[in-house]
Amino acid sequence: MTLEDITKRMKAARDRGELLEAIDLAQEGAALATDPDDIARMRIDEVIMLARAASHAEAEEKYRDYKLGVLDHPDAKSLGARLEKDLGLTAEGKARQKHLTTSCDLYLEICLSNDPDWNRTPFEYNGVNAVTLSHLLGDMRPVEALAAQLEAFQPQSSYYSWATRAEVLMVRDADPSLVEEALTKAISYKHGEDSRLTTLTQLTHIDRNHPALNVLRPGPILHYAGHIIAAPGETEGRILAQHEDTLIARVNAALEAIQPSMVVGSIASGADVVIVEKALQMGLKSEVFIPFNERDFYRQSIQSAGANWALRARACLEHENCSVVHMTHDHYVPDHGEAFAACSRRAMGAAILTARRKRAEAHQLIVWDRVETGGVAGTDADRRIWASAVSGDVKPSHLIDVSDLSGAPKQPKAYTTPREKRRLAALVFGDAKNFSKLTESQLPTFVDRVMGGMATPLNLIPEAERLFSNTWGDGIFAVFASASAAAEFAMNLQAEMERLRDEMTAKGYDGPTLPAELKVRLGMHFGVVFQKKDPVTGTTNYFGEAVARAARIEPITKEGRTFVSEEFAAELALDPDATATADYVGEMDAAKNYGKFRLYRIRAK
Repeated sequence: MTLEDITKRMKAARDRGELLEAIDLAQEGAALATDPDDIARMRIDEVIMLARAASHAEAEEKYRDYKLGVLDHPDAKSLGARLEKDLGLTAEGKARQKHLTTSCDLYLEICLSNDPDWNRTPFEYNGVNAVTLSHLLGDMRPVEALAAQLEAFQPQSSYYSWATRAEVLMVRDADPSLVEEALTKAISYKHGEDSRLTTLTQLTHIDRNHPALNVLRPGPILHYAGHIIAAPGETEGRILAQHEDTLIARVNAALEAIQPSMVVGSIASGADVVIVEKALQMGLKSEVFIPFNERDFYRQSIQSAGANWALRARACLEHENCSVVHMTHDHYVPDHGEAFAACSRRAMGAAILTARRKRAEAHQLIVWDRVETGGVAGTDADRRIWASAVSGDVKPSHLIDVSDLSGAPKQPKAYTTPREKRRLAALVFGDAKNFSKLTESQLPTFVDRVMGGMATPLNLIPEAERLFSNTWGDGIFAVFASASAAAEFAMNLQAEMERLRDEMTAKGYDGPTLPAELKVRLGMHFGVVFQKKDPVTGTTNYFGEAVARAARIEPITKEGRTFVSEEFAAELALDPDATATADYVGEMDAAKNYGKFRLYRIRAK
């Protein structure tokens, strides 16, 4: 693929609002480019997309690492102002004031260096940012003349020109109908979804509840789940085949009422297929998660209802608006519901992450017969998990009641007691970067201080959440019951390492020292593991592909950072009480040729 191809694909991804894909393509383009200007352009685009995806810390760090601030490039200068703005908007008190003031001054300087009669676009973009930041800082005096000038401009025939007018009108407290008129005019011009989301984010900082913002808000990101349909002629089942038309009618009515902008779930026969079919008919993107080997999934969840459902599912998966995510390509392990549970949790978390990225609400549509099973997997389990995640923009489930479409007895699938115990767990691998450079005399200090420092945050986690921990040399392997507990451990550990470095470099410290560049990196994954007694140690240990995946993330993690898989980030999103959140980093090659992973970076909420 040429750089031109990558650039076209990146623009298309941005226009669709697929920021993560755009970030990945920008990274690929920078690696492919040879001309310094092309490299700079790709890196600027990467940082812009990271900022728009709310990965503020990663964007700011890469802005510094790439040395974009010293480039004589107008977009690089505006980007520096943008990052200062993002830092300010996520800070409080004096830090907020400092960053917003710095950003405002930078935007104003860039604005005044552009002649609006020659090129109005940079004048408007940087000028309106200076105006908005002055408003947020509570002092409009330095920009009153600029605000009046921007308001007096006749907007050009472009999205951003009319969006700028809407922003100025909001700052100047104009009639809401005028703001709505300007935004309606803006979206009448060719623009990408990313442009609309950028404007929505900016205007939300001025007035989150302004009625005109409804013009920009995308429809809900909808997670769906429902029962499998019985084969023709069967009298037992959660939904009988003779009620298919009724099922379709109810699903169609629900989707028309909700008006989602995207649907996320799996593709079992029955409710799942019907929902995806309708979504695709409505022109919506559908993201479908498959828990294991596709052939096995067809056998377990589709073909029992008849060959027609297999054909319909295949047509959905091959549709241009359908993207497919395989949790693993490994085979189904019989009598275990954990693989289905992991797939459902990933889909629910993905819906929430996507909604946050797109500034939308996350909704759920449940096709349920009201039979509470209490199991680890299935429609009832999805309903319960979503109910525990409801908070803020994660809204309560919409229910399609199909109790009148069931056959007797209404018995959900019961998983037998498996020979090998499996469970969902968060896996953590860590090591100390530059450990190999330590001298023999430094090793006792390392064990006492660094490895001892790892024990402190581990012991802060409730015992019920700590399933397993082990160390070797500079390495640590830990297993936690939840992603939230693992993330809290990681944040506490990195804070402890920072405290230790500060202590050992402080004036007056007279103990054995360690290199300042000695930093801990952590890689984490969430998935299904075997829980089994280790025949060598005699203790309970954890095994499986999920463990291997976590182990492959740790070597490609930056020192002093915690990188996690997309599965981990999705699981974290399901816990409204989690103290941590995950920001996108990019797609990276895993260690030992294990493939490419989309990785996220853990930070405090």
